[in-house]
Amino acid sequence: MLLSLKAGVSPSQARFALSNFCLDQFGTNGQDLADVLELCTDLASLQEAVNTIQSEVRNRCPDRLPALVACVNEINETAF
Repeated sequence: MLLSLKAGVSPSQARFALSNFCLDQFGTNGQDLADVLELCTDLASLQEAVNTIQSEVRNRCPDRLPALVACVNEINETAF
């Protein structure tokens, strides 16, 4: 299952939510991912970041995948 962001999501809101997720789930180890997210300015770069985060979650802590799914679903609910 590949998580995907809907067209029309707010990049700034997506960056904020995903950064919070990374820091909440990975602690200081999530800072690198949060830093990468700050450079994402469009949907394509944000989607690449989501793919990377999903891969990291699968490798490091697969039990937290439902939390990532919930985060992406919340972001997608803001799409216009």
